[in-house]
Amino acid sequence: MAINTTTKARVLSILGEDNADYLDQISAPEEIWNEALWEVAGMVPHRYLLTQVPTPIDPENMITSQQTQGQPFEADEKIVLLVMRIETDHITSGEGVLLNEKYVTKPCKEIPFEKIDKVKNINSIFYATQHSPVFVYKNIQGKRNLFVYPAVSTPWTAGTGPYVDPNIMPLGTSALMIFAYERETIMETGEGTETDSAWDTMTEFKNIPRDVEDIVIKRIALKIIELKMSHMATQEEDTELYTLLAQDKALLEESLLESIKKLNKDWGVSK
Repeated sequence: MAINTTTKARVLSILGEDNADYLDQISAPEEIWNEALWEVAGMVPHRYLLTQVPTPIDPENMITSQQTQGQPFEADEKIVLLVMRIETDHITSGEGVLLNEKYVTKPCKEIPFEKIDKVKNINSIFYATQHSPVFVYKNIQGKRNLFVYPAVSTPWTAGTGPYVDPNIMPLGTSALMIFAYERETIMETGEGTETDSAWDTMTEFKNIPRDVEDIVIKRIALKIIELKMSHMATQEEDTELYTLLAQDKALLEESLLESIKKLNKDWGVSK
């Protein structure tokens, strides 16, 4: 399909133009769009989404007024793809003059909440260090927050460093680089959201790779068929139509699984 074809038209190309009334029977189609997009985002290999999400501030290459990422990091409505912990390891003179700018940059490994005491226990073999940092999720006031161990410094603002170049992080500070896919939503009006327009006029998603959009479209179509079948199950409807819908549903499910399987294979993920 043309790149400027609306997502609605792409869904109807799967459902069939004669079945456009399926959409008319849905009171809040934008919710189906949102749910399908979020579900597929969770299936896509993280290393692939990494190529699409915005790059966070790099503590090793900051410009004046930029601020490092501290913790906790609110991860609600986000898919965390990669967490990097950066700690300064500069070589300085006795007078604090910077001789060699150095950093210890390590990816953080996710651990289950019940192991949190072990990573904080200096006598444990699981004790987290600057060379083996970990992260865990905690619930704060009903929202999921990410914490890293060893903990990082409070946010630091570039331009206030003690060296000739004030944009270099001071010795003894640390920060995070967190790559995350933020939940993308569309509303019926298309206003105040991260997409450019309403569900029936938009032509693309913001942070989903173009070839993954086809998987999202399939998932939307499948959810619509599932909803149609659910409605039919509670009413006296045409059994022949119900059978045809069940067949379409099975074919779409198979196609969707194959698409995800191929994507994982292409990006080196075993599933």
